Amino acid sequence: MMRRAPITTSLLICTILTACANWRPIEPATQPVLAERDVVQFDFVGERVRLHAVQFTADSIVGIPWLRHPTCDSCRVTYPLSRVADAKVGRPEESLWFLMLPVGLGFGYLVIYAVRGGN
Repeated sequence: MMRRAPITTSLLICTILTACANWRPIEPATQPVLAERDVVQFDFVGERVRLHAVQFTADSIVGIPWLRHPTCDSCRVTYPLSRVADAKVGRPEESLWFLMLPVGLGFGYLVIYAVRGGN
């Protein structure tokens, strides 16, 4: 029983850390150039917004909502920089793969535990 606690704790810590590890702060006022797949996440008037295929202008962020295809030009939206707070850039789909590793290992551990009859 003592050996299972460190394994379970390690899997839990690994899962928590990888779920948030992909985001890094960004300063929109510097008008950085981002890859089309980079997702910008920010707060806008109390609402969490995620955009990709983002372009920065002197006073706004222009992009496509994250769940839309990046080539959808008619989906493009604009947000004024003056109302944007806590901007971050990352690739959430990559975090999913890192999250699946500890979950898969944990599931494998449970299957082996069940097959062995709980010993």
